[in-house]
Amino acid sequence: MFRLILLVGLISLCLAVPAYAQSMGYWRMVNMNNIAMNNLCNSIRENAIKAHRAVPDNCKTSADRSRASNAPANAAPAAVTAKFSPVSNAESFEQIAASISSVPQEKELIAKTANIMKSTLEDGYSAKGWKNNVAGALAYFATSMLTVYFDKEPSEALQIALFDAYNTAPEFASASNKDKQTLYNALLTFSGMPLLFYIDGKNKGDAAQVQKAKALAAHNFKTVLRSDPELLAEMMK
Repeated sequence: MFRLILLVGLISLCLAVPAYAQSMGYWRMVNMNNIAMNNLCNSIRENAIKAHRAVPDNCKTSADRSRASNAPANAAPAAVTAKFSPVSNAESFEQIAASISSVPQEKELIAKTANIMKSTLEDGYSAKGWKNNVAGALAYFATSMLTVYFDKEPSEALQIALFDAYNTAPEFASASNKDKQTLYNALLTFSGMPLLFYIDGKNKGDAAQVQKAKALAAHNFKTVLRSDPELLAEMMK
C-alpha cells in the first residue's frame, strides 16, 4: 500500500517537469522548436543519408534514393555538439529529486529510479555513444515515453534516428559541461517516473493504472519535446 501511495504521488511529480525544466534554463539551452518531433523526419532523413543508412519509409521523399546513391563517399559527418565531459558540480539525481518533491520517501524513490535509468542507458547504449551525451538522454527519454504510450519499444532504427537528430543540434554547442550533464540527469529522472508507474500497473494487471501511465508519458513527451507522440505512430508500427 505504501509503495502504491508513492507511485500514485508520481502523477503530480510528473506534472512538475515543466517548472523544473524552466528553472534550470532548459528552454534557453535547447530551442526544442528547432528540433521538435514534427520536424524530426527532416533530421532523420538528412542524418540517414549522411551516414549511408536507409531512410525510414515514413520519412522518404521521391528524391531520397537518388540523393543517397549520389552522395559522396567521403561526405563529412555533422559536428557532434551534445557530448559532455562529466563534472562534479552538475546537479545530481538527489538534488533534482529535491527540486521536484519535499517528501523524503518520494525524493528517495525519484533518485533511485533515476539511477536505475542511468545504469540501463549506460550499460546498454554506451557502445552507441549515448553515455555522457544529452542526445543519448533525449533519445532514451523519447524511447521510454514511446514504449509506455504505444505498449512497445521503438525499433532500433527509430532509436538511432532520434539520437542522430539530437546529436548534432547546434543549440548544444555553446552549453557548458555542467549544463549538459544537469540536463542529462534531469532527462533520465523524467524518463523513469512514467515508466515505473507503467511497469507496476502491468505487473499488477491494473488497466486503469497503465492508462494513467500512458497519459503521463504523453504529457512528458509533449512537455519536454514539444510535440505529440502520435506523430511517430506510423514509425512505431
